[in-house]
Amino acid sequence: MAKDLLKSSSIMLVSILIANVFAYFLQVYYGRVLGPIDYGIFGTLMSILMILTVPITVIGNVVTKFVSSFKAKEEYGKINSFIFSAIKKLTVYGLFGFVVIVVLSPFIANYIKLDSKLPLIFVGLTLLFSVILPITRGALQGLQKFNDLAFNNVFESIVRLILGILLLKLGLGVNGAVLSYGFGYLSAFLITFISLRFLFGKEDRKINVKEIYDYTYPVLVAIVCLSILINFPTILVKHYFSSLEAGYWNAALTIARLIGFVSAAFSGVMFAKVAEGHERKEETMHFLNKSLIYAGICSLGFLGLIWLFPEFVVKLLFSSGYEGSVVLLKLLSFVLVFNSLNLLIINYELVLKKFKVVLLLVVLTLLEITLILLFHNTLLEVIYIMLAVNFLIFIIELIRTSTLLSKFQHHH
Repeated sequence: MAKDLLKSSSIMLVSILIANVFAYFLQVYYGRVLGPIDYGIFGTLMSILMILTVPITVIGNVVTKFVSSFKAKEEYGKINSFIFSAIKKLTVYGLFGFVVIVVLSPFIANYIKLDSKLPLIFVGLTLLFSVILPITRGALQGLQKFNDLAFNNVFESIVRLILGILLLKLGLGVNGAVLSYGFGYLSAFLITFISLRFLFGKEDRKINVKEIYDYTYPVLVAIVCLSILINFPTILVKHYFSSLEAGYWNAALTIARLIGFVSAAFSGVMFAKVAEGHERKEETMHFLNKSLIYAGICSLGFLGLIWLFPEFVVKLLFSSGYEGSVVLLKLLSFVLVFNSLNLLIINYELVLKKFKVVLLLVVLTLLEITLILLFHNTLLEVIYIMLAVNFLIFIIELIRTSTLLSKFQHHH
């Protein structure tokens, strides 16, 4: 099982790295064509989108959890009914979200110092396209169709790259950059049905909806908190600092996110395997331990590269106009190491329905926001706060999971 975990995680990691080669090429293109100020605006809009799409990402985790459970019992009719019911409901929520963003766009534009509300309306449109993709991807993950999921990741990034370059060539600027994400989500969603077509015609509506909702709410709060810890400071930076400084921040954060992609590969595979193992009442801690080791080694590799050659990395990806990102990048990379390892541990606890972690995340997320609101004299001060909070979560979570293992061994 450990070999299977490594093989599947490697497939996902390679696909994520390939996808992010295209994604980073596109980010570099945006950074160079838009310049630091407009790129800072784009980065802020994407942070808003990431926070808004976190609830949707949670749906992917929930789908993975229950599809894994249905798969363990070979209840494929339930998988079919579950997926299509979720698509219908989330399409309605997506339309509602779009309307809310359109209504609030003048107020948001004023807060983040935008001259036009149009880019925010395009964020709303992108949100509408993104709401359903995590459902079908979560199903692929739960069914452990990692090859198909890997292909889907790469396909989305290629479509986005082509459209992004085309839309900027047409002179759409920040608006085109945002729209490229929406159309990327839509295209990736449509091709997932090729992999899921074997479910067509199978139907079983006897699903315990209450169990699904009881699981969804705490997972939603936990994942929202993890996203806010990284993305909300970007909005505050755009509010408190100059547009140029916000551009430096977004460039540094974009590069540092590479570390997060590593743990995302291991987290997705681990989540599906732990969910199925837990359904069969098997010991699953070895999945977490192996995932932490593999993700930790890869993350340290990226961290070493960033610390040894920060100027080279920034200049390679964002040209000579982003020298102000170098110092930020070195410290933000540490923040992303702890945040990505936290994602692994917390996802493990959520699969096992150990929901006490949710209260911890709420308290420490509020602490981070409060501290940044009080202390934001420099960008480095903001990063130190983020680093302290993410490190604290990591230490507490290591202690909690070691206690979980002791309890399991005692009961068995």
